[in-house]
Amino acid sequence: MWTVDSAQVRQVVENLVENALRYSAGPVQVVLCAPTDTSGPLIRVLDRGPGLPPEQREAVFAAGHDRPRVASGRGLGLPLARRLARANGADLTLHEAQGGGLEARVAFGRG
Repeated sequence: MWTVDSAQVRQVVENLVENALRYSAGPVQVVLCAPTDTSGPLIRVLDRGPGLPPEQREAVFAAGHDRPRVASGRGLGLPLARRLARANGADLTLHEAQGGGLEARVAFGRG
């Protein structure tokens, strides 16, 4: 069983989906993976945008990161999403999506 602040987890997912829509012209996929014997639930948000080089994936979690934007924003979405995820026993990481694009993973610890 996982006790979370549903409003905060909803905000995490909203931020990730908005970010994916901002950087991708294609569809955005949201997947909820059930917990297993070795891991907690996993939320995956995948886009088919240009992706992000591995060396930049951690830097985007710094508030005000100067990644070129295709829409308005202050660069606070990902840092806030990670803080909220961690406040709810999860971590937010970025990965190359299979087939191209970017995958954001919100992985909850074992309950």
